[in-house]
Amino acid sequence: MRGFLTLVSCLALGVGCVHSTMERTGRLRLDGGGEGRAPVLASLPSGFEEVGVITVRADGIATGERLDRHLLRRAALMGCDGVVGVQVEEDVDAEAVCVKRREPVQAAAPRQIRVREPSPELVAQARLAGAEGTALVAVLTQLRSRPAAEREWPLRWYLQTYPDSRFAPDVGALFEEVTPTYASPDAVSVRGAPTTP
Repeated sequence: MRGFLTLVSCLALGVGCVHSTMERTGRLRLDGGGEGRAPVLASLPSGFEEVGVITVRADGIATGERLDRHLLRRAALMGCDGVVGVQVEEDVDAEAVCVKRREPVQAAAPRQIRVREPSPELVAQARLAGAEGTALVAVLTQLRSRPAAEREWPLRWYLQTYPDSRFAPDVGALFEEVTPTYASPDAVSVRGAPTTP
């Protein structure tokens, strides 16, 4: 797919304009652009695809530094995930290949914490302790009446309020990180469906 996109931005007071064009050479969509500068990549990494060639020309003072700065800014505004093959011809123009990831970056799965049931020994020891033990007994009693999703914060409150408590290691041991399980994509696909005779 080929196409041209032209952008022009002029500085206030008519001092100079920056003209940028992009010739589309790939099929990926450009979206998610914003302020900043696109990173310059040494070569096309795996998982990336060429989208187009960006060319920047500046009227007025077209220094290499200015052309390079505008090129990287334009690439970021257009939504390029990076640029490769940057070429700057001082006082004339700058050019680079805009690249985009084929697959969007997957966010890391959120950590899931489960709170274990406190042992009867911990509750008995807390009953015999002073103020920190009394507070722990109150927190552990609350745990029984709360749904699983709300059990974490009372324990976090206790650890924050009594960081030097002798019970802190036992309370910390009540947190258990749960690894989320996901269904295999093959399980829902037609190819993965069981065949019938």
